[in-house]
Amino acid sequence: MRSEIAAAVVALVAVGLGSWRHAPLAAQTAPARRVVKITGDTHLLVLWSDGTVGGWGNYWTGQLGPLANIPGPGLVTRGLVSIELPRPAKDIATGTSSSFALLDDGTVMAWGDPRQGQLGIGPVGPAPLLASSTQAMEYRGIERPRPIVGLEHVVSIAAGGVSGYAVLDDGTVR
Repeated sequence: MRSEIAAAVVALVAVGLGSWRHAPLAAQTAPARRVVKITGDTHLLVLWSDGTVGGWGNYWTGQLGPLANIPGPGLVTRGLVSIELPRPAKDIATGTSSSFALLDDGTVMAWGDPRQGQLGIGPVGPAPLLASSTQAMEYRGIERPRPIVGLEHVVSIAAGGVSGYAVLDDGTVR
């Protein structure tokens, strides 16, 4: 898992997104699966050229998928977690505690914190209780990616804070 994260960072440096001016020779060789995008703040998602998605960081609201897929105790993972989606993704976005994927068929999937309507399913309260909850603290969220109903012809997505956005093929934003 660390080698996949390291490969993602090397790939970003190789395409000029890092602070280094020159990538080492090893980074100039394109691997079979390359990083297309990394996004996030408290948790991060990575999109690979084959449409697979992974993530790491905070996951207290399910924003990295089912807790059963996350190794080790705690509420933060430094190891890469595979995000299971029904189809290959072509774009990803992250809010503070929510995650989004635009699939190759135009479907937008959302998971994580739904309490302020940021998953496109309306305000949900209270969200489902997660297995990581304790007597001292309840952790709630949507662990499994679910489609946002009513979004069609989506060409790109973005998110920030507790908001998520979709750009449609006619240029409108939802």
